[in-house]
Formats: sequence, structure tokens, C-alpha cells
Amino acid sequence: MTNARAGSWRKRIQREKLFMRQGGFCYYCLESVEMSVPPRHPKRGTLDHIKPIKAGGANSWDNLVLACFRCNQLKAAQPEAEFRKRFAR
Repeated sequence: MTNARAGSWRKRIQREKLFMRQGGFCYYCLESVEMSVPPRHPKRGTLDHIKPIKAGGANSWDNLVLACFRCNQLKAAQPEAEFRKRFAR
């Protein structure tokens, strides 16, 4: 298995574990996420770092959450608190 394929396999497993941990909901908007929709679909479950890597966040289980594609794109590299202030529902 190539490194790229191994990496995508690990990410898929992480997404599935986070899906189960969070009950199938986006960490930020609490809308349901789906794993079987195409990439870039607004409801697609994606990995997100609560504290961005750019801000010194770790690539660890405690810092990873499942976010819908939409929230992940809106949050980008913002800290969680800043994102929640700007996009509170």
C-alpha cells in the first residue's frame, strides 16, 4: 500500500470513529453528517482540528472532531472560540 493510500485509509477510519463518538453530528453546528456523500458535499463528515495545527494544535485524538464540510470550510484555521462567535446560530 502506498503512503497516500495508507493515509486516506487512516483518515477514513478516524472519521468513522469520530462519527460514532459524536453520534453522527457535526461538532460545530450539531447538524447530522453523512459519510457516504461525495467529497465537498455540505453534509460530508470531515476531520477538523479544534485548535488548528497552524496555531500549535496537536494532531491528536483529543484535538480532532468530526465537522460537516460546510463548517470545516467556514472555520478554516480559526480557533474554535472565534469561529463560534462569528457563526453562532
